[in-house]
Amino acid sequence: MKKLPRTMQTVQKRTDTLRNLLRRSAGEQQLMEAARRLRQARINVLRAKIGELSPALFTSKLDKRIERLSEKVELLRATEPQTILNEFR
Repeated sequence: MKKLPRTMQTVQKRTDTLRNLLRRSAGEQQLMEAARRLRQARINVLRAKIGELSPALFTSKLDKRIERLSEKVELLRATEPQTILNEFR
């Protein structure tokens, strides 16, 4: 089963949740948790993209794509929830 569509739906759900919390003026703790969940959902999308690449078809071009996606994962891991929260404020 392909995980990418499901993970993309999760990102949309987490984004909507964060926007709703901001509209309702939720507490800082709730907002930070929603931002952490959104960050993890974004990481999961990138991992799913990597996972869908066929190992039988690895070429230097695919290797570079995997490397770029892996760099994005690491960048997201290093991103503070506050930074994600600021994207929506």
